[in-house]
Amino acid sequence: MNIKQRWKTAGDKAFERLFAFVLMVVSGACFANGVTVSSFGVDPVDSTKILQKALDSGASCIIVDKAGSPWVTGPLFVRSNTELVFEEGVELVAKKGEFKDLYDALLTLHGVTNVTLRGLGKGAKLWMHIKDYQGSEYRHGEWRHVVNLLSVRDVTIKNLTLADSGGDGVYVGAKPSNIPCRNVVISDCICDNNNRQGISVISADGLLIERTVMKNTRGTAPRSGIDFEPNSPNQVLSRIVMRDCLTENNVGGGYEIYVGQGRHNPVDITLENCRSIGDGVGFKLGFSEVMKPGTVPGGMVRVRNCSFSNSRGSTFYIFNKPAGFIDVLFENCMVVRRAGQHGNVPDVKLHTAGRTAKPTDGVEFRNVTIRRKNAEGWLLVSKQPWSSVGIENVKGTVKLAFDDGTSKTIQLDDEWRHSVFPKATEPYVIDNVSFDPAKVCRIVDERPGEMVALSPLTLRFGLDAWVYAAKPGPVNFNVRMRRVVNKQLKKDGSFTVSNVRGKKIATLPVASVKAETRTFTAPTAGFYRIQCDVLPQGLIFESCDAPIGFTPIPRFGLDIFRGNSDLFFAHSAGVDETFFCGGTGEAATMKLFDSNGKKYSEWRNQLDWGFVRIPPSAPEGLWRVRISMPDKGYRAEDTCYDRTGAPSVFFMSKEKCWFSAK
Repeated sequence: MNIKQRWKTAGDKAFERLFAFVLMVVSGACFANGVTVSSFGVDPVDSTKILQKALDSGASCIIVDKAGSPWVTGPLFVRSNTELVFEEGVELVAKKGEFKDLYDALLTLHGVTNVTLRGLGKGAKLWMHIKDYQGSEYRHGEWRHVVNLLSVRDVTIKNLTLADSGGDGVYVGAKPSNIPCRNVVISDCICDNNNRQGISVISADGLLIERTVMKNTRGTAPRSGIDFEPNSPNQVLSRIVMRDCLTENNVGGGYEIYVGQGRHNPVDITLENCRSIGDGVGFKLGFSEVMKPGTVPGGMVRVRNCSFSNSRGSTFYIFNKPAGFIDVLFENCMVVRRAGQHGNVPDVKLHTAGRTAKPTDGVEFRNVTIRRKNAEGWLLVSKQPWSSVGIENVKGTVKLAFDDGTSKTIQLDDEWRHSVFPKATEPYVIDNVSFDPAKVCRIVDERPGEMVALSPLTLRFGLDAWVYAAKPGPVNFNVRMRRVVNKQLKKDGSFTVSNVRGKKIATLPVASVKAETRTFTAPTAGFYRIQCDVLPQGLIFESCDAPIGFTPIPRFGLDIFRGNSDLFFAHSAGVDETFFCGGTGEAATMKLFDSNGKKYSEWRNQLDWGFVRIPPSAPEGLWRVRISMPDKGYRAEDTCYDRTGAPSVFFMSKEKCWFSAK
């Protein structure tokens, strides 16, 4: 077994150092025999052709030397068996007005082997123009990376600052095949002020990232320091080590891992001696809410000897992760929060967003210390009144060190698990009653044919609405789109209008950010269905001239973004139903009033599912949900609303609605 094989398989530091020494000797020889870019010419306005000519020259060592001004360039492509060396202080700058294609990158390495990109001395800077790509002159996207690695092998990036991209500082992916990047080293780099991530890892087998800073990411979600996120089920996250790295002041997570739908390969990621300072979330691990047993990756994520300080949200946030997905170990870690920081934000959040998923499980805390004001609220666990599944593998030891110098050690044993994760004694069945137009027994339209203002609530993750036309003729509604995340609005989308038998009646263009009137012609009196996919943005219906009701979408319920208004539903006499609200781990305050205006229930700063039974004896009529921003903790973002036992239809005006029979 040779030196490099020993390093790859065992991760032995001695062999790592020896391999680095050999690499340094080889690079030195290469530098002595290299060619300089300036020998091919110098153009302070546009050096694209000069740089690419040097890269295509066949020289094994290409030196980007100082030329009196930054090297200004369009997209460049690096060949195999190349060492690209940047002299100390050199700047490689994206040419303004270029990079119009979404997938243009400053440096692209596609299917190449044996390539090194490195800066000398105090390093060099490769940067782009992030504000341009976020502006109106460019099609909005999440790519335009500084360094784009696609299905590469044996690549090293060292001692470079990678900044201001329209996407990532470094993208580690697979395209067009699903061959992962193999044996990649990123060391002593700074990824600063990138639009999407400092580093994105899509598919990698053998990746070492050490002494690297990922900071100030802001722009397109998820806006993390580093994000591990396969695009397809057969991509891999294997033999990955991060050591002595720092994430700082990123809008999203410092260290984030997300696994989507389908069957994936086992995950193997280790973080050692890493730090997170002032990130939105310190460490985040999540799964698609629709993943099922048998389609999950398994494997292990280890977080060892790491520190997390002053996270704006939770420090550890794990969501939609039942037992058997990926086990997570936090070992010898420190969490520090400023005194009184961020209200009721928990340090650890174990959350399940989907209404039918199993609770989060498979997390071990081994000698983890959390410094905070007091013991209250250090942990948030999703409560699922419909689940009778027990928790067995949230375990370990957590020490809470308080501001007054005292401490409390919590053993995460059976007694603790039973108290924190109680099994539901009377689980609620999440079985929506579908809306049936044939069962509507009373239509309320206090101002027939007139446009009536609706509650200005933002509907997200899909639209499924029903509208009642009292007679043949036009039906009008005013609607606008609300930008929720920094992605291009879906201008090519549409509203589909169909009758109760599913026959398409009309297709209407999707709304813009300004309110516009949409009209369809009802051929007969009756109910019509309006549907639209608005991911990831939102829709606001401002007014309508006919009764209109909104039904929940699968998995979540009716998702409302930053609600601060009223929502209504019709309760019929003799119906036994349950009302649900919250559920996303993002706070809002909800007050429920019965049809007489009497407050029936209240959830203040709700981070989890709230629910209440409305018995058959409750007052019949239109009930009101008052949604408002929280007075502490997380600001209101997405909250969900649903009903069981009755048709799950919600209204945004008490003047235009309807009632259904049992």
